[in-house]
Amino acid sequence: MSEVMKISRVSELIGDITKSYQSDAVSADTLISSYRSVCADPELSDNEKRYFEYTLDGIIATLDKVRNPQIFDAGEKRTVKLFFCPSKRMVPAALKDGALEKEDVFYTKMSVICPDIFKSGTHFEKLAALYACGCPSRITEVYTDPLTALAASVADNGDGISVLAVPKSYLSYPQSDRALILSCLPKLSFAKKRELLETTYASLASNRFQQLKGGSRYLDDAPEELYKEITTEKPFFRRDTDPADLLKPLFVTPYGKGDGAYIVSGLCTSEKEAERRLDALTVKEYAVSDVSVLKDELSLLGFDGLRLCRDAKDAAAFLKSDI
Repeated sequence: MSEVMKISRVSELIGDITKSYQSDAVSADTLISSYRSVCADPELSDNEKRYFEYTLDGIIATLDKVRNPQIFDAGEKRTVKLFFCPSKRMVPAALKDGALEKEDVFYTKMSVICPDIFKSGTHFEKLAALYACGCPSRITEVYTDPLTALAASVADNGDGISVLAVPKSYLSYPQSDRALILSCLPKLSFAKKRELLETTYASLASNRFQQLKGGSRYLDDAPEELYKEITTEKPFFRRDTDPADLLKPLFVTPYGKGDGAYIVSGLCTSEKEAERRLDALTVKEYAVSDVSVLKDELSLLGFDGLRLCRDAKDAAAFLKSDI
């Protein structure tokens, strides 16, 4: 599992991050170590082992390039990007036990009760709108700035923050095909998602879902239903989805949001399964040992509750409690 360090001052956090992750190669090594640790978890199902071994092979192949810098131009960007997240927010609300089986019901009822959220926009934008208004969704928020993540953690009584080392292949934008695929999952029933998950695991080795001769439809009903939902946004979407893209968490950077990203979680049937996928990317955790001191230091630096507000409603609620 990832290393845990206790902190009581902001300087301890920044100093350790700066010291630990200056090198892209070090970030790559700690990521591989974290993945291998999760791969060794005795609680993993055979399907999960297949997933982690498959994705670990891909990550190693990519990150091995880091150890051969001569293949890069002088201006090459880092291969691994660091994100920071309050630890207890790692798993999105819709994937926690008790909510997972009701995701499609909740999504449908919200579209009736709050039609303005669903009136226009892409599937991803609708999912992000649900998250922004505080509704359970398969999205959670991460930050490129560790102090913002720490401020969010302190506001939640200081459960600490997790550091995620994310390969570039896990990064995307709202209009990408992978963001669209994962954003369509809430429309499927829990039973259909279970069926799709089994088909996805079984299709990992071939890197594709089986199709009828001529490619007129998928052989199995579950990927075909997902495909039809995808085509409501992109009618000419190609039937070449990599099954692994339905399982891997995707880090989506919304346009105009330079301080972080949304994690859109993939298919899973339990909170623990979703948690392990994120644990594999978690290279370190910082536990908070003195909430009051950190809160004062963060406030002095301008990282208070107001900075965390997403909209006017959040800002008004903060000011009401603070003034």
